[in-house]
Amino acid sequence: MLLARCAFIMDWCEEMEKIKIYHKELMIFCLSILLHVLVMGIAFLAYRAQNPDAGYVLIWERMTTAGDAPHYLFLAEEGYQSFGEKENLIVFYPLYPVMIRILARLFLFQNYELAGIIISQISTGAAAIFLYKLLRLDYNEEPSAEAVFLFLTYPFMMFTMGVFTEGIFLALTIAALYFIRKHAWVKVGILGMMASLCRMQGILLFVPAVYELIVMLAGKRSDWKKFLNKRQWMLTIMPVGFLAYLMLNFIKQGDCFSFMKHQSAPPWYQSIQWINANLTKDYGMAMEYRELGYFIYWVQILLFFIAVFALLYGIHKKVRSSVIVYGGIYTCFCYLSGWLISGARYMLGCVPLFIIYAAIENKMARKIILTINAALCMLYTILFLQGQAIM
Repeated sequence: MLLARCAFIMDWCEEMEKIKIYHKELMIFCLSILLHVLVMGIAFLAYRAQNPDAGYVLIWERMTTAGDAPHYLFLAEEGYQSFGEKENLIVFYPLYPVMIRILARLFLFQNYELAGIIISQISTGAAAIFLYKLLRLDYNEEPSAEAVFLFLTYPFMMFTMGVFTEGIFLALTIAALYFIRKHAWVKVGILGMMASLCRMQGILLFVPAVYELIVMLAGKRSDWKKFLNKRQWMLTIMPVGFLAYLMLNFIKQGDCFSFMKHQSAPPWYQSIQWINANLTKDYGMAMEYRELGYFIYWVQILLFFIAVFALLYGIHKKVRSSVIVYGGIYTCFCYLSGWLISGARYMLGCVPLFIIYAAIENKMARKIILTINAALCMLYTILFLQGQAIM
């Protein structure tokens, strides 16, 4: 009888612990939504102070018509085209528009705009939860919570709110990084496959996954073969998402690499160039187009050097090597783009920067970074509502 009661108490304690964990995750999710509403609301009030006739519909319009949002909505509604004016939209990966299409048609009476926003909001909340779980594997509560706040108030966070791929890509990426740390290889394979079907950078998750596996097996030394099992082979499905995208190109336009032809043409002008050449080009553009420099070019240049410094600092602080490897390869991949105008937005996906922030021991330094970050978040959100070149 006594043993039965003890077992009951232990089970009850375990259940209560699970409830506490779920409660914290729910709090983080709600915080992400609340911060979105708060930042966008304050930015709108600041905008309306100069434009009294502006209505709240402006927020909806910017979330659904800015940047690439109309392209994703077209793909969700009409699908990819084999020829014609819209055939170049093959450059956009299919996961996000397919998710919009399914949600809109099954549950939202074909309201594609609302479907896109819901997916982005839920995904960003999930990304924040997994970021917190990832941080808590190595760091205490305070720096972990601050790092999540830093993530949610990134100056270009408005792209996690509207019809853009940032939300879903971040959720898949951060969840994959978390399960890489947990050595849950089946989940890593599935998440990596979905990420590589979402954006080109998604395939980069294969690198930290394999790196972490090699480190794990190396630690087993002579017994490593005993720890290599079928689950770890699931990592090989990570590039399948990208291969499926190539097949989509072939089916629709007869060429697996049709997207590259369209990327190099107007309006994207994309090519691959050395990072130093791209930074030099950004500097020249910043000097020639002074106003755009503050929105695009100077920001990209500054972020590159911040990322390099942060990664070196992360090495000094002995941040997990797989995190550093991913941060390095992700940054280099983004800055190899020969016509980079969304570098600041892409660097939101450089998750290691937020992990390295948590490694900063000086509380004052962390507070200063948080304050500057939040102020810039508010500034760029206002500029975004104004219709400035925030890309």
